[in-house]
Amino acid sequence: MKIKELILNEYGKFSTQKIIKLSENRPNLIYGKNEAGKTTMVSALTELIFGFNPVNREKHPYLPWGGERLNITMGYIDQEGGRFKVRRLLSNNVKSTLEEGLDIKNIGNDSLPQAEHLSKNIYTNVYRVSAEQLREIETRSFSELQDKLVLNYGNANVSPKEVLLGLEEDIKSLYNPRSRANRQRINELMDQINGLKKEKRDKESLYQEVRVMAEDIERLEKDIQGIEQDIVEKLQLKNKVSKYLSPLELIEKIENLKENFPGYADYESLEPAILNRFETLERQLGDFERALMEEKAVIKNKASKMEVLTEEEARALELEDQVEAIEELEETLRVQKDYSRQINDKLLEKTAAVADYANGLFVQVKDEIPAFNLQEIQTLFYRAREMEEVQEKNWVSGFKLLAIVGLLAYGVWQQNYYGLGALGVALILLAMDYFDHRKKRRNTALSELKNKLEELGVQRGISENFSLMNLKNLENLKDLEKALETLRGNKKFLETKFLESQEKHREFFKAFEQIRDAKGLNALLSEAKTKIKLNEQLQEDLDRRQQTLETLKEKRLSAAKEFERLSETIMGYGGGSLEKGKNNIENYFSTRERVGHYERELRESHHLENLEKDLGGMEKELITEEYLHILENDLQILAQEKLEKANRNIQLKTEIDHVISGDTLDIIEGKLLETTESLNLLTKEYDNLVLFETILKRADEIFREKNQPDVLKLAGEYFERMTQGRYSHILIEDDEKMYIKDRFGEVIGADEELSAGTRNQLYLSFRLALIQYLDQGKEKLPLILDEAFSNWDEGRLEPTLELIQAIARERQVLIFTCKENNLRYFEAYLPQIERTVI
Repeated sequence: MKIKELILNEYGKFSTQKIIKLSENRPNLIYGKNEAGKTTMVSALTELIFGFNPVNREKHPYLPWGGERLNITMGYIDQEGGRFKVRRLLSNNVKSTLEEGLDIKNIGNDSLPQAEHLSKNIYTNVYRVSAEQLREIETRSFSELQDKLVLNYGNANVSPKEVLLGLEEDIKSLYNPRSRANRQRINELMDQINGLKKEKRDKESLYQEVRVMAEDIERLEKDIQGIEQDIVEKLQLKNKVSKYLSPLELIEKIENLKENFPGYADYESLEPAILNRFETLERQLGDFERALMEEKAVIKNKASKMEVLTEEEARALELEDQVEAIEELEETLRVQKDYSRQINDKLLEKTAAVADYANGLFVQVKDEIPAFNLQEIQTLFYRAREMEEVQEKNWVSGFKLLAIVGLLAYGVWQQNYYGLGALGVALILLAMDYFDHRKKRRNTALSELKNKLEELGVQRGISENFSLMNLKNLENLKDLEKALETLRGNKKFLETKFLESQEKHREFFKAFEQIRDAKGLNALLSEAKTKIKLNEQLQEDLDRRQQTLETLKEKRLSAAKEFERLSETIMGYGGGSLEKGKNNIENYFSTRERVGHYERELRESHHLENLEKDLGGMEKELITEEYLHILENDLQILAQEKLEKANRNIQLKTEIDHVISGDTLDIIEGKLLETTESLNLLTKEYDNLVLFETILKRADEIFREKNQPDVLKLAGEYFERMTQGRYSHILIEDDEKMYIKDRFGEVIGADEELSAGTRNQLYLSFRLALIQYLDQGKEKLPLILDEAFSNWDEGRLEPTLELIQAIARERQVLIFTCKENNLRYFEAYLPQIERTVI
């Protein structure tokens, strides 16, 4: 199977379509930084081959954030050349189709037909070699891993050896002849059965004792009911005595209090809180006076903080509407100054360029460059060049040459050597005449050009050998003169405008002594506005405080009037004395509070009009304190007797609970039956485990004899290529430990002397051998190498990658890396590698 393309429509971090093209016959290098999606791509590839796991969309780890489904597609070719496309969709359920041309099949969540010889678990743990697996090799011995490598196809699940060890432990836990406990779990069950039988006998004896204690409890509960009835009757009688004993005492107390306070009825018209109100008003008047003084001081202080504007601040406020125009004027001045500086720089630059060109062309340049007619010079120059390039068309000379050449040919044919000599001389003379004619015409044009240049004062060497470059220099010189004239005109115009703008600016700021620009004017305006704003805030605060002051005066006046009225009332109850009146009123309210308390108690608790009826024939002489004490004493005796019997009742119930605690007789009998059945099942389990151990040992031996040699031989060949012949053979001896043989024939243990990199190479050799073994006669599935060469040095990396190159001719190879420095090695040692960046 060779994958042509992988399409991730909705999968993991790829919420939009991601298409990854892969090579069929060359190793594929997939490069991406951390979290670029390499692991996501491997997971998608695996699920395209073997189906989704899990099939619950909500629990799938690669459900896109905010997405509602997973959607992936893969195109591939099988070993017979058939072209397929598989599409898998996981939403509420799984939908998968396999396309071959126009044939479309629904495959559900099944593996692809080309991968039916493997499980997903074996593919993930064998065909994908990752950095995590190599790090595991560094922390564990090869003896721990060899069963998984050689006998269990690299599967991460339990190996046959681990199963046998587990069986042996399970058998020993049931029966171990060498153990002192002999049949361990079986003996435990026998002990449990004997214990349950004894517990059953003890429980039957205790049930007899419980029946006797239950009779005593029934008798005690009847006695307690009789005592409770007596207590209820005594309490009812006590309540009657208490109820009608207190009303007489309360009435007597009320009358005594009123008689002992002279003029009690005269005080009843007083306001209830007159003294509290008087004291409150007295405090308020003091508070009002202090508040008025404080408010006046604050108003005076605030008024002193009012700001006064200076003349310049007032003038700035008047001209505020012109600030924007002044800012624009200053910006214009700045731009004009910058532009003027740029023009001056260009003038200097152009002047220097003119001087350079002039000094290179003319003999002597003082103040001005000689004036010259550029068009005239161009005409003379191109005429001279035309004379040099265009050949003269002389038909007569051409005919002569043709005739002479014909005679020469005839002479050669007739072997007339004298005639040939004469014709040769004639040919030479004719050619000289032709070239002399052309030279004269060209010299005439050059002479005119040279004379013109010397008139202008051009240097002699240039005028005699005037070239196209010299002509270009004259043209550039003419262009520079025109540019200088333009720049001088622009400069003059700009200087005029600058002076006009500068004069407007000076005229505006004549009104100020310290301010010279818009920035200063804005600062002055800001200060003036701040003063105005502060004054407005102060004035608002002053207005509020003046209003508060008037309110305080009104409240003080009202409180003073009420205080005067209350003072007169209090003095009336003290014979003209304020203090005496206060004391008399305080004594009255104290007495009134006590009277009111007794009256409320009398109203709420007693109904005197129903006294005779409620007594029910009870003699009034019994309503005394002495009789009440007798009833209370009787109640205490009855309560003590009830408490003693109740405690004995609780004690008996506790003893019964203790006796019948634990399992009931039915539960004990059920446990006895269940334990007996468990003993029978354990005996059968022991026999089955012994039989299964014997069968599994023999099956393991047969499997090792059949498969181990081929895998070890192929792994040894791969290991020899990776180590460049340093190690050649891999052995597993009778002690079930792994050994390797070096080029000198020395055998060493795989756990003893190998470096981390060599252990990684040995592990990879086994994985590659297992893959070759698993695919025998089947479809060859892709090999995935995820950061598998971290511990390789360059000496081992080159032969390893050459091996990978050879494997890639038959099996598709995908190499994943996130390290840029690895790209150089892969591309150097795998020249045909196909690089993909995600």
